[in-house]
Amino acid sequence: MYFLALFLLSYFASGAVIGIDFGTELIKTSIIQPGRKLGAIESPQSKRMIHNIVALQGEHHLLGEEATNYMQKDPQSALIFTTRALGKAFNDTDLQKRFLNEFIPLEVSEDSSRFSIEFKIKNEKFSVEETAAMVLEFIRKLADKTSGDSARDCVITVPNFWTVPQRRSLLVAAEAAKLNVMSLISDNTGAALYYGIDRFDNKTDHKILIYNLGASYLQVSIVRYFAALKKASKLSAKQVETIEILANTWDSEFGGRTIDAEIAEYLNEKFIASGGSDVKDNVKAMSKLLHAANQAKKTLSASKTSYVNVPNIIPGHDFTFTLEREIIENIVEKHTERLIKPIQNALDTAKLTIDDINFIEILGGPIRIPKIQEIIEKKFKQPQTHLNGDESMAQGAAIYAANFSSEVMVKPLWLIEKTSLPIKAVFTSPSNKEFNKEKILFESGSVLGQTKKIGFTIENDVECVFSYQKNNEWVPFSLYSVTGNQERYGKAPQVIFVFSLDYSGIPKLDSAEAKYEIEVEVEIKKSVNETEAQKKPENETEAQKIPENETEAQKKPENETVAQTVTEKVKKNKIIKQELNIKQLEFGNPLPPKKDLAKIIKEKLDAYTVAEEERKQLAHNRNELESYIYFIQEKLEGSEFLRVISPDDLSTLKIQINETLHWLESGDYKKQGSSGLIKEKTKLEKMTAKFLDRETELMSREDKILDGYLKLQELYREMSYLNKTKTWIPLPEKEKVFMVINETIEWLDQKVEEQKNTPEWEEPVLKIAVLESKVKGVEKRVEIIKKTGRPRQEYKEQNDKKTEENQQPSEAAQEKAPEEAKKSDEEANSQADAKTGETSQPAEDSQKEPKTDL
Repeated sequence: MYFLALFLLSYFASGAVIGIDFGTELIKTSIIQPGRKLGAIESPQSKRMIHNIVALQGEHHLLGEEATNYMQKDPQSALIFTTRALGKAFNDTDLQKRFLNEFIPLEVSEDSSRFSIEFKIKNEKFSVEETAAMVLEFIRKLADKTSGDSARDCVITVPNFWTVPQRRSLLVAAEAAKLNVMSLISDNTGAALYYGIDRFDNKTDHKILIYNLGASYLQVSIVRYFAALKKASKLSAKQVETIEILANTWDSEFGGRTIDAEIAEYLNEKFIASGGSDVKDNVKAMSKLLHAANQAKKTLSASKTSYVNVPNIIPGHDFTFTLEREIIENIVEKHTERLIKPIQNALDTAKLTIDDINFIEILGGPIRIPKIQEIIEKKFKQPQTHLNGDESMAQGAAIYAANFSSEVMVKPLWLIEKTSLPIKAVFTSPSNKEFNKEKILFESGSVLGQTKKIGFTIENDVECVFSYQKNNEWVPFSLYSVTGNQERYGKAPQVIFVFSLDYSGIPKLDSAEAKYEIEVEVEIKKSVNETEAQKKPENETEAQKIPENETEAQKKPENETVAQTVTEKVKKNKIIKQELNIKQLEFGNPLPPKKDLAKIIKEKLDAYTVAEEERKQLAHNRNELESYIYFIQEKLEGSEFLRVISPDDLSTLKIQINETLHWLESGDYKKQGSSGLIKEKTKLEKMTAKFLDRETELMSREDKILDGYLKLQELYREMSYLNKTKTWIPLPEKEKVFMVINETIEWLDQKVEEQKNTPEWEEPVLKIAVLESKVKGVEKRVEIIKKTGRPRQEYKEQNDKKTEENQQPSEAAQEKAPEEAKKSDEEANSQADAKTGETSQPAEDSQKEPKTDL
């Protein structure tokens, strides 16, 4: 029994965790992030279900939707359903037979170093763990992108019947993908956890049966929900929702792909009947039929008919057919016994009847096939769809992962999950052939997360073999060597072995200890009571006994008792403990993954990533170069560009473009890589830069010249106004600005004339940037004049005058004021003219009206 939480609070700390439903065909992933609701990881194509597939396109590794699309073109370049082979031996004939029956086009060979399966695409080989790691890494990168951070902590769901070798192989793949797997849980357990979120009535017992038909397997579980009193502190206890897995049953050889394969066979028969040929041995054609069968199966969940269209099923032939729901129902009905048997087995294991079950919850394929629901209802009771049939397993796994995170605050819930396969230990001794002991370590239905001790007496080194039971046969999978044990002190020791079954369902020998019980002689101190008479020596007299100065009354009693301590040797039993050496050896079929396998795969994945980034960069740089070439080629078709390039330069440029295109088409650019493409593009850019600048100048020159004349004219008018209104500005300063305006106009006139006489393919005499800079300079000078304020003294006198005018004068003064003011102004002007002999206007030459015609 172990602690789990379901309801996530909105204020927990940072750190995303993910739950992965690692299906053989489709993968669903959920994520929990700080402050956000439970969400789903989407593919680059925004799909919530990601295909478990790897495809090889040349040197490029495709994953997800890209791999699925490419598989339609080249089925033999893709690796599908490889998860089935995790932890399986090459000589597993059932596995390879199923691959053939379901038209899974895998080229399989034996990894002789481990007796395991490896896959081959063209000339490249992949171990089962490597293909799984590639897909898991793809999922991790999508999770990183979704979370905006590094998402490593995860829980992965697996079939409840998976063996220890299968679980170990998946953990190796996850480690290679840089995932931290906190636990493996059963697929149905993930769904059961998510079901518990909506179950608010935790005071009454509640039982559900989860029916999960995936692409490869059928799994059934019975789950009990009830309230348990748990100790919250030393003085208090509280009711806690508890989930207990009562039973797990399965059919490991039947799944949705089995039905797809039979539909595809039916379609193949119809194709033959329509005049086509048998395509069973045609990998590409059967891949198309299987895809069409799967799509039709989904369509017929809501419709009575489905139109099947397979263009170019074989060269020159298309295949069309209208598939009716009745056909699929007949195919499904043939498997009625297989569909309902796991349900009855689960009820028998849990010692329940169907009346004890509150709901049957269906997941996976059944939610899309009404006939399966009909079969379940007819035999047992109507199935329900309270759960999201596709995502609930991943959602429950994410919630379970949040439980392991110390940074996430959660509401308590208890989970009791159990192992499906019994595990046995067989003890032998290399030096004692007669010694052999067997012990069931963990029965089927043992609670995960427990430890167990086993002890027996032996004086030799020991070997311990773990085995699991499959089809009533025990299959060995792990071997431990225990050394350092020997006879001592004249007797054989009792050896105590400590075993554990972790939450991922993997057993382990944790420790071995030899205990010797020996008899030893020890000294003990003992207190003895004696009288004075017993202690008195025979030759001692009464006179000697009593001192002279001691009176008769002070004499001790004759028979007084005196305590005395003596040392005595006794025999006692003593326990001596000795830690023994434990080493796990390579053992099993297949052999377990080597310790450095995850590191080797990780290095390969990193190399793939680097190569992929280089490939993407190479493709990007090639596209950039090709785009620039097409851009220049379009320019060569335009009249403006041809006006600014000389015939010799045009010929040189065309030769360079043709050479670059040939270099790209031949593939020689790959030898130089991205840097070579960048260098070639830079070379073209330098060659064409001056021509593009000239074209830009040519196309905008007339408009810019006109804009320049108009702006200078506007500045001249503005200066004329400022000259009249800002009389306090010294005349020479204003004349300088008028002079600059006129000089700029004369410069522009001269450059316009020179440009008319210059060939267009030569360097422009009048450059737009220079023109704009000159006009901008004039504009700044005018702005300075515009911002020059009145001197302080003059400003003060003007304010004083306004103050006097605001005072109320007499009526006579009001009548006389205008005439006096007028007379005063005339006198002041007359005096100023007499003194200076100048007017307030600039020189006649400085006020020349600028030209505006081109």
